[in-house]
Amino acid sequence: MSSVFTLLKEVSNKVSNKVSNKVSNRVKQGVNGLLTIKEASTIAGLTETSIYRYIRKGKLTCQTVSDNVRQVKKVSKSDLIKILNSNGQTVSNTCQTPVKQSQTPVEQVSNRSKQGDKQEETLTAEKIKDVIEEYFENKQTKLMKPLEEQAIFIAGELKN
Repeated sequence: MSSVFTLLKEVSNKVSNKVSNKVSNRVKQGVNGLLTIKEASTIAGLTETSIYRYIRKGKLTCQTVSDNVRQVKKVSKSDLIKILNSNGQTVSNTCQTPVKQSQTPVEQVSNRSKQGDKQEETLTAEKIKDVIEEYFENKQTKLMKPLEEQAIFIAGELKN
């Protein structure tokens, strides 16, 4: 079981490093350090719902900027980078075992699995909680959309 956690840690480290590099490389897109929600989700590799969840939790600051026609919500690039780096650091800090050159990969994995099983369980529990929250938010959005459309349709008929 702990080898699964170790493998998950290694994969999540690689993913977080790639995402951080991707954000750093593509961060030049925004103007005045701001990105639209769609741009932020594309760059970070997250869903728009996740970006809105980070805004609601106060981890991302959001500003409303007016275009010629409409109001657009934008998030700070620096906040987005901090969030992605903090997620990556959380994962990488759980594996603090020094790796010796003479150790075989099996020994390295066993040493990593011995240290921090409790941290892995906590990290896994947090990720499971986030996934469950995201699932129910998406499900709620999907269920409410037809009801909202129906209400708009009925309201439109009543006005005519």
